[in-house]
Amino acid sequence: MKPSFKNIITILILASEGGWFIFSTPPADYGEWAVRFGVVLFSLAALFGSVTLLIFLNRKNPPAIFRSSTLCILSYSQIIYCGLMYRHGAVSDLSLPLFQGICGFLIWKYETTLKNKLIALSNLLYSSLWAISLGGHLYYWHISHDAETVGLVTAEKIMAVIFIIAVSAMTILIPRNQKADEANS
Repeated sequence: MKPSFKNIITILILASEGGWFIFSTPPADYGEWAVRFGVVLFSLAALFGSVTLLIFLNRKNPPAIFRSSTLCILSYSQIIYCGLMYRHGAVSDLSLPLFQGICGFLIWKYETTLKNKLIALSNLLYSSLWAISLGGHLYYWHISHDAETVGLVTAEKIMAVIFIIAVSAMTILIPRNQKADEANS
């Protein structure tokens, strides 16, 4: 199937968000409490903004609001995972692609409109970068205190953006079985 212009534009939007999000999340050696405060404040702000946008875009479809909001909230649970598992270093951050792949699959399976997919995938991307930042930050301040950790966390952020853009492209471009969707409705 040939990708439509809307799908390509959506993937380009996610790629540009990825670049912007990399620079908006702090490095691992940033202030000891600034990252902890920032992850909570900015994640809640992004989640609140996303849910507000979902409510506005799906005013006449309450099940879509609930489904999309649940998928957005689910993506932020990886921040809790990285915050708790930071002692395992890169192993915990490199296990995130499994979680991100599952989230991408759930978005592909349950989201029907492109606008809801874009919002859910943007939240997945943003929460992934904050999760890696928080895990790297905690590892830096409590375990390593070296420049290698800062470089590794930055490399992990870049790999996460590339991986999530690939998952997003698959989520957007792979068609779903529309007849099965109509039968289940």
